[in-house]
Amino acid sequence: MRSIVSLIFQSLLLLSLIWPETLVMAQSENQVWTNVGPEGGVIECLAIDPFNANTLYAGGLGVIFKSKNGGASWFASSVGLPSATVASLAISPTNTSIIYAGTFRGTYKTMDGGRNWREINSRFSDATYAIATDPHNADIVYAGTSDSGILKSTNGGSSWTPSITDLTGNPIEAFAINPSDSQTIYAATYDNAILKSTDEGAHWTAVNTGLTTDPFFAIAIDPSNNNIIYGGSEGGGVFKSTDEGAHWVAVNRGLTNHSILSVAIDPSNTSIVYAGSEYSGVFKSTNGGQRWVSASTGLATDIFPVVVDPFNTDVIYAGAFGGGVFKSTNGSASWKAINTGLTAISILSLAIDPFNSSTIYAEGLDDEYKVYKSTNGGATWPQAVPIYGYGPLAIDPLNSNIIYAPGSKSTDGGKSWTSAAFSFNAGVWDIEIDPSNTSTLYLATGGQGIFKSTNAGTNWASINNGLIPNVVYSIAIDPSNTNIIYAGVGRYGVFKSTDAGKVWKASNSGLDNKDVFILKVNPSNTSVIYAGLIFSGSRGDIFKSEDGGKSWFDISTGLNSSWVSSIAIDPSNNNVIYAGTDDHGIFKSTNGGGIWLAMNPGLTNYGIRTIAIAPSDPSIIYAATFGGIYKLEKNNIEITSVVFEPPKKLTITGMNFSDSPRVIINDVDRTDLILDASETMIRIKGKAKKLKLNPGDNTIQVITSHDVGSNVFILKI
Repeated sequence: MRSIVSLIFQSLLLLSLIWPETLVMAQSENQVWTNVGPEGGVIECLAIDPFNANTLYAGGLGVIFKSKNGGASWFASSVGLPSATVASLAISPTNTSIIYAGTFRGTYKTMDGGRNWREINSRFSDATYAIATDPHNADIVYAGTSDSGILKSTNGGSSWTPSITDLTGNPIEAFAINPSDSQTIYAATYDNAILKSTDEGAHWTAVNTGLTTDPFFAIAIDPSNNNIIYGGSEGGGVFKSTDEGAHWVAVNRGLTNHSILSVAIDPSNTSIVYAGSEYSGVFKSTNGGQRWVSASTGLATDIFPVVVDPFNTDVIYAGAFGGGVFKSTNGSASWKAINTGLTAISILSLAIDPFNSSTIYAEGLDDEYKVYKSTNGGATWPQAVPIYGYGPLAIDPLNSNIIYAPGSKSTDGGKSWTSAAFSFNAGVWDIEIDPSNTSTLYLATGGQGIFKSTNAGTNWASINNGLIPNVVYSIAIDPSNTNIIYAGVGRYGVFKSTDAGKVWKASNSGLDNKDVFILKVNPSNTSVIYAGLIFSGSRGDIFKSEDGGKSWFDISTGLNSSWVSSIAIDPSNNNVIYAGTDDHGIFKSTNGGGIWLAMNPGLTNYGIRTIAIAPSDPSIIYAATFGGIYKLEKNNIEITSVVFEPPKKLTITGMNFSDSPRVIINDVDRTDLILDASETMIRIKGKAKKLKLNPGDNTIQVITSHDVGSNVFILKI
């Protein structure tokens, strides 16, 4: 795996309105997150830099990866993205540092080649399935959404206008813009087949003569003859028009699967067309769709995007639903997976062997739900076994060969799994094992409350007396008295049982009507409980109880999130707490939640699912994300000081710096102000105003190696 070198350097500085002579940064926290896999995953979209075909982007489930060497290696490029599927990518035709991403939580834009992303259409909060830029005017961008129809921006995404034709409620899946006349645009839709506009997206009409009513996911225009268009549908296969969409005919001879998700045309020989299919890999036609043959040797079965290298059309890339990115260098005669560094497997949960901290289990989504196992601390993941359900993992604390997952149980350390017959039909959010009797298990479900088994999962009974049978997200067992159990309930706060689940009572003072997603009991003082919330007002918060859940108070100072997804307590020092969030990475408190500070050095995916601390070695910490697993490791960068010398010089000194760093202050790239840099020093020229230092909190990021990692400085002014 690629080693990410970075450092977080956190300090609170009290500055007056008159700048003092020097500002000296405080002590650094010499730890960094490193992605440890597993590699592969789900790839929904691909994009090739139009000026440099070695530069590629791949979008997956909540993550974007970038390659600068034709896919030989990849690195995550996702900072600022939401924890949502990236469905489409579009690169500016004039400035390839500008890229647009359509996600299931809106449209995002980067202006620095994918290093940082920001949302650009918060007014329309539904999913963006398709994104496209005008080839002749880079400021014009089109977004195809799930519910708001087609949106257009004429200023690079700063503002958006819906089309005059009302397309609300009609999901837009793909765009194709006529390369010779960008007023003409085609859209593939889920409910209305193919739409066409001849006035730059203002008005749209259906052009469906000859088409089936199946959903259409792909549309492509022949670059040498713009009258020719191909459409790919879910059940009707490939359709072709030779008169700009006025009429269509099915061209499916040789297609053994008619569920087509993508169509790509060879720009150097437009008689060659590729079709990516669901379940059957890639098909190829050498005569404009008249006949197709399978071209899937070495390829996964479910293929979403297919893209052709415009500079060398023997090179083709395909993104798979399971398996990552594949590359052909011989015109699709054969394929090879190219996933070094590409950790696009969405990891849902983690569990560490209580007796061996090098053994880790992770449940993730690749082509199906699987449990991955590493026995060397994440260096390799040789074992990946499909399971029956989706959700958390739990290891028997007395026998680590016994592992539970929703609908599944293993008794041989994850080598094989058997179906665990549940007596209910609901998703599982949490599995907890009674530490005093490991045959007793509790399940938190999505809509049917809590279930209990007293025979290691063979039989289950509902235990909802007094509990509102709503979504139960989390269960926490008091380790000193396992009759005491807490439940985090959607919209209803916390419930408590003192008789092992027979009767529940609300334990909610201060938490009324809150969505409690995660609960943790302090193992050394079990009267102390922490509750992580979803969307408490406009954000997620953490609440704390010091009296066994009788009353709760907010302890969110410094926390920035809309969803607290995980809480982990250091077993060697219970004042040290880690909080994982859905959108802002990981926070750490060293005083029992009094103050939280972000600790994201090296973390390139901020959508945290789970934080796991090794029971046998608390210095080993893992985080599950939408883009693989991260491990907290010692950083080899040492920063000795950061000094601001008025009127206009900022100096950072230390060891193991890159000689070509970038400096970003409050999300503004200030690399142009660097006077000089070496392995031990960075000097930056500029007054406080020019450096973008403002009263209040300031974030300074130093990227210490080209696109590898970042140092984060938090300044309080």
